[in-house]
Amino acid sequence: MLLRATAAFLPAQLFAPAIQVCALFLWARVLHPAEVGELTIVFAIQEGTYCAFVLWWSQYILRSIPSDAHNESESGVLRWCLLLQALAAVSLIWVLLPKISLSSLSAGALYVLARSYQVFVAERYRALAEPWKYSIVQIGGSSAAVFLGAACALTVGGLDMTLSGLAVGTLAFSRASLSLREKKVAEGKENRTAPIVREALSYGLPAAASAGLTFLVLNFQRFMSEAMWGIAFTGLFSLSLSLGVRAMSVVVMVVTAGAFPIAVRKANAEGLSAGMAQLSKGSVLLLFVLVPTVCILGTFGPAALAYLLPIQYHAVLDEVFPLALLLAAVKFARSHSVDQAFLLARQTTLLAVAGTIEAVTAILLAFGFVSFGYKALLFGPLFACIAVLACMMAIARARYRYSPNVLQFAWFASVAWASVVMASAVISPTNLQSSMAQILTASLGYALLAVWSVAEARSIARRLGVWFLGLKKWF
Repeated sequence: MLLRATAAFLPAQLFAPAIQVCALFLWARVLHPAEVGELTIVFAIQEGTYCAFVLWWSQYILRSIPSDAHNESESGVLRWCLLLQALAAVSLIWVLLPKISLSSLSAGALYVLARSYQVFVAERYRALAEPWKYSIVQIGGSSAAVFLGAACALTVGGLDMTLSGLAVGTLAFSRASLSLREKKVAEGKENRTAPIVREALSYGLPAAASAGLTFLVLNFQRFMSEAMWGIAFTGLFSLSLSLGVRAMSVVVMVVTAGAFPIAVRKANAEGLSAGMAQLSKGSVLLLFVLVPTVCILGTFGPAALAYLLPIQYHAVLDEVFPLALLLAAVKFARSHSVDQAFLLARQTTLLAVAGTIEAVTAILLAFGFVSFGYKALLFGPLFACIAVLACMMAIARARYRYSPNVLQFAWFASVAWASVVMASAVISPTNLQSSMAQILTASLGYALLAVWSVAEARSIARRLGVWFLGLKKWF
């Protein structure tokens, strides 16, 4: 049942990010780089203010809707959350983008509210275990927003009209999707808003803090680049950064969609050590997918993306995209492997402390590596994430015996070596003359690696088949 549920939510986790990636290519074509920079700043403000004002309640509802959450409490708290988020968003847009027009400021605030409302509605359907409605909101909302935003950008033009189209499309679809809801939360006869809010704060604030720190490590570069090199460069930089982070996010979610719930079930049934052993196996699978993906996308990705982006993006793309892939891979590898060991042991405070140290160190190192130019914005966080990952691995191994199997890691080393050799072949001098040759060589190498892995590692192949395709009988 768990595998079927994971597969049911998978379309939204794949197609919604794919639509957002396609939208990045579209904005690069129809908007000036300065407008792309302003657009990405607004996107980052939406994510950051959502973590600060709404996520704590969304996380609580995700856990508590089946039992004691009430419609009256939820609607009241949500209104206050969105109001505070709107005020914070307007202030941040005005401070970070002082030259933005009043119409763009208003449209940006509207988009922040619309997007946050869409995310909340989607999470509500996820809490009610209604994956097809969740998918409709995620995929349909993203599609409607991109369609109207593109129509406004192509017909009228300008950042304000693009943001207005995104906001109207997102909000209209999210409101319409509420009519799909059949299950309702039971309403209490007495007003329990105050105790529910206290419970939600105690549960949701640590999760919101952790998510906010992750957002900071992967997004502070946008604000620093705008302050140091201007809004036009921010558009060039942020687009490449977003493509790398989004690509790794999709890869990680595909692999780990059902990993943690399986470990939780194992820990509940057989004890914490069994859950840690399950997490260790999942970590090997995650690394098995991440390492070849980073090597391949980092080598032929810029050449492939160059066909889809205007020429002014190419120089920054060649240097930023591979580093963004590597940074996101390290960050998500920790979030979806060793961090889950602490979640399984209910030690969330240490995660918050580690996230704070990582964020502060990343920002300080970014300033320390400033002699490298804009690449310092990625070098600093990369070193900070690697250091924190190593420390958290050591702590998890000492406290909870979280340690992936040695034999599996020995086999994984051969996969890593094959990936490096394959990447070296892609960037060899004979292939540098043709971007298409790079793409074809890397694609062929990736296909051969997949075939070899099935032949040489039947346990990995079996897990991939069971998790995503239901093909256990084939192996």
